[in-house]
Order: sequence, then C-alpha cells, then structure tokens
Amino acid sequence: RVYNSMNNKEYDIIIIGAGPSGIAAAVSSASNGAKVLIIDSNINTGGQVYKPPPESFKEIKKNTSKEIKIQKFFNKLIEEKGIDIALEHTVWQVNHGFKVYAFNKNNLNVFWESKILIIATGTHERIIPFPGWTLPGVIGLAASTTLLKSHRVLPGKNTVVAGCGPLLAVVASGIIKAGGKVRAIIDLNSSFDWLSSIKPMLSNPTSLFEGIGWLRNIIFSGTPIYFNNMIKEVNEKENKLEITIIKNNSRNNNKNNTKVKFIADSLCVGHGLIPSIDIFKSLGAEIFFESESSNWLPKINKYFQSSIENLYIIGDGSGIAGAIPAYEKGLIAGHTASCDLKFID
Repeated sequence: RVYNSMNNKEYDIIIIGAGPSGIAAAVSSASNGAKVLIIDSNINTGGQVYKPPPESFKEIKKNTSKEIKIQKFFNKLIEEKGIDIALEHTVWQVNHGFKVYAFNKNNLNVFWESKILIIATGTHERIIPFPGWTLPGVIGLAASTTLLKSHRVLPGKNTVVAGCGPLLAVVASGIIKAGGKVRAIIDLNSSFDWLSSIKPMLSNPTSLFEGIGWLRNIIFSGTPIYFNNMIKEVNEKENKLEITIIKNNSRNNNKNNTKVKFIADSLCVGHGLIPSIDIFKSLGAEIFFESESSNWLPKINKYFQSSIENLYIIGDGSGIAGAIPAYEKGLIAGHTASCDLKFID
C-alpha cells in the first residue's frame, strides 16, 4: 500500500518528522480517532537514528538489521492506523493557524492545514571549525553514521575519529565492525568522562549493552584513544589527510603542547548535537539557553506543549535524550493533543 495521500488538505494534527517521536505521536493520536498527517524529507520512516539502507539493497528482504526491523514496524503501525504520510517532502514555511508548506522531490509545492501542529524535527550536527575542516575526506560523525547504516560504505579504509560525545564510540565501532580500520580516536574529554557516562546507562539495560558492545569492538581492535586531545589542523598530503592533534588546553595549560600527526584516508569529526529549533523559533515560541548542554531549547510543559497554543515540540528537538525517550515523548504529546481536540477525556 502507498501511504502518501495528497487528496486531503485539512487534518486534526500534522506532525513534522517521521522519527521515533513523530511516529509515536501519530500512532497515539490516530488511535484516539484523530485525522493525522506526517511529513518527512527522508525516503522512509525512522529518522536519523533508525535510517535503514535503500529498498534496492538485498538485505532489506532479509530483515538483517535493527534499523530495517524498526522501520517495517513503524510502517505497519502507520498503515494499521490509517495515517497519511508525505515522505520526501521538505517543509519550508509554517504559518500560525497552522498552515504547512512543503516541496517534494519534483519541486512541486503543496500545503496542508491542521488544528494542532507537533514538531519532531530532531537535531543536527555541531562541528567546531579548525584549519582544513572543509577538505575532502573530512566529514561529520552523524554523516558517517548515514554512510555506515544507510549506504553500507566506509568513510575510508583508514579513518581517524575525533570530537566528543557518544557518536565517537558509535562511529568507531561501526567502522571496525564493517571491516574498516580506525587509526585513532581523538576525544576532547577525559577517560573519567567516559566512565561517568556509563552511570545514566545503568537505568537502561539496552543502552548499556549497546555501549559495552561499542567499547568491546574498540578495545579488541587495539585502537588507540587520545583523551584530552583536539584537532589542531588538517592538511592534504599525497591524496591523504595529515591530521595534527594537540592537548586540549581547556584541561591542560601547557602552551608548549606536543603535536601528534596521523596519516589517514578520512577524518570523522563531531562535537555533539544541536536541537533543530528553526520551525518553532520562527513561529515565536519561547526558548531558553540550557547551559549544561550549551543548547537553545523550547519552553514546554510536562505534556510537551510550547508557549504557543496547540503547538507541541517533542523528540530530541525538545531536549536531547535519545530514541527511546523520544518515543515516550511522542506518546504523551499524541494523547494530550487528542484530549485537546476532545477525542478522549
């Protein structure tokens, strides 16, 4: 069945984003009787975290990866609940009221209207610039996960992974598992920060086991980890990258830092994620700066309602917590929106 239904222009609820949070909001609100549309620029559901390979890949038929299984589960829910979905549609404007404008892969403009708007646009990548950061072969950690998950392509045969945050371990482990070599991991943080990050995982066994699996792959491969280090510069050298690192001076005040150099095919680098706030910020929703994560976040209540009536913000766009909490946020917002529309009491 083709889920895209472009005949309808008016909906009870429109959800922008078909990741875990958006799907959960759509399913919970549609289960209560609401007429729902999901809009997403990707070719299928799952968002960034569950982005599977293209349907032309043979493994799609074998259901061999977690991403494929979750995507199929999402699509089954969408079909069962009669939810309309506009994939490969990029939202370019949202007006109060709510009127949502988008264009598709054929550059055809379309629009829809809804009583309630739920924004589930997730995050985008933060990269702190350094000399050489725009050279070919230097790519983001999040982009690297897309290469590994969606396209089954290694960033390079010999890769340096650098930056900070959990994506360091995810990307390094993914490269090793796929048969590539990680020349080194360059982490802005200390080894103590790695150990302390295990504590919040204890309440989530799934995340803990995944984390242990990433570390096991890294340790068994003999990949060196340079803690408290940062990229100083990257230069081209004989069709490869010469990557120079130094100690992170925020933790080490020695100005005469020793430089270490690596030669690699590629550099995968990233410094965390930034919530995507463009849509609700353009609508005038109240935001605040959270110093702990160094991010601007929306002011929301416990039901994920923003300062604007009938506007909800869910998923990592409301505060980065990961895929499982994002799904729970979507369920709460979907039921609350259904209550607002009197579908449930």
